[in-house]
Amino acid sequence: MRAQNKTKIIPLTCKSYVAVIKNSIGTKMFRNFYAEINGQKKDVLENGELSCAFFASAILHLFQLIKEPHRTVASTIKDMEESGWYKIKKIKLGSDEIDKLKEIEKSAYIAEAEKLLKERGAKKARDELK
Repeated sequence: MRAQNKTKIIPLTCKSYVAVIKNSIGTKMFRNFYAEINGQKKDVLENGELSCAFFASAILHLFQLIKEPHRTVASTIKDMEESGWYKIKKIKLGSDEIDKLKEIEKSAYIAEAEKLLKERGAKKARDELK
């Protein structure tokens, strides 16, 4: 009987996560997400104009770092906090990419919120953003 040679494989999640983010530059994969709103089909990400949270949360979910992908910054941040993410004071390897994504997400969320407020009124927009 031959002894089996067991290879020990250790996933390098952080290194892989940062590599996926860097390699995603230029992708069109996260530009569109369709929903039916009042009987009308609509690209709620507006061909990528509002896709920052969708992109960031999809990557986080891919690495099982949050529960599910999201289309808004608010729901992404909530899921991150519930999944054990927290703010840090000193930047560490990989965290600068995460901070940049969070800043972009905040900007996109504000733009999305302002647009909904103008189009639908404050109460209805607030309900849709939840």
